[in-house]
Amino acid sequence: MKWLISTITLVFLVSCQPQTDKCLVKKAAFDVGSGSTKVTVAEVNICTKKISKILHEDQAPVAYKDNLIKNDNSMTRDIIQQGTLVLLAQKSKARKLGATEFNGVATSAFRKAKNGIESLKKLSEKTEINLSIISQNEEARLGVLAVEAQQNFQGPYMVWDIGGGSSQITLNNSGKVNEYLGNIASVTFKDMAMKIGNRRGLSPNPIGKSLYENAKKELKERIIKDLPIAFRPVPKNTKVIGIGGVHYYSVKGQTKSRGHFTLERIKKVIPKRYKLTDKQIGGRFAPTDVTNLILVESFMEVMGIEEVYPMKINMGYGILIR
Repeated sequence: MKWLISTITLVFLVSCQPQTDKCLVKKAAFDVGSGSTKVTVAEVNICTKKISKILHEDQAPVAYKDNLIKNDNSMTRDIIQQGTLVLLAQKSKARKLGATEFNGVATSAFRKAKNGIESLKKLSEKTEINLSIISQNEEARLGVLAVEAQQNFQGPYMVWDIGGGSSQITLNNSGKVNEYLGNIASVTFKDMAMKIGNRRGLSPNPIGKSLYENAKKELKERIIKDLPIAFRPVPKNTKVIGIGGVHYYSVKGQTKSRGHFTLERIKKVIPKRYKLTDKQIGGRFAPTDVTNLILVESFMEVMGIEEVYPMKINMGYGILIR
């Protein structure tokens, strides 16, 4: 009789335990961008569709966009091999952390490449990662989804994501949503600056005062032409959230900012940075670091933005919970 009572008690206690463990899954999300490939590994609650814990984040340069420009808008075997090695290394790290699901998306460079679908299929087969090409609209949606999962906004807010080959800006003003889906981005502006300055190779650095002024002038003219009127300027009380590596690592890092960076701070830093070579700048993303500052400065001036709050969020967050 005692064993029966003990068994019933045990069954009752087990049935009363929260089912949280069954909801927790370790996933890896890959963002195959135009200039870099990012990975985010996290413990995800699939029941609530929330990220419970970020376990690992990393990014590595893979110059898909530059490869297209040099090869008649087609991806070469060499760049696919490089991308494969990066993805395999990132997947290996994710697996060691316990990830059991591996999904990713590819963006601008793969949308535009003549052999984009074929190239991504090769990457997917070689790495055994579920990869798909997404539209720019979906790219914007994933970014906003990732931010809204972690922030509550009381007033107007803007989510600003700068990639290698495209940029997405979503402005929400009391439920009225405006979007900018454009191609003025990190690698595209770097290439534009190199063309204006007649620079050869992979980097425009050191940029110098003359190229800075000329490239910025042409860039602002293009921004004004491309940017919807709703963003010129944005409402003064808008909370501007910058996501992705350009905001969080490149601009925030170069301006040595903490909670947020300001237009005033960027303006002070640029004259010091445009004198530097890649070696002096340092890091894997030196060729685009200074042009990133000019890019963000120009957008902020056109949109009337004084400060940006960078968040350590990338599109992978959206992939994890969608």
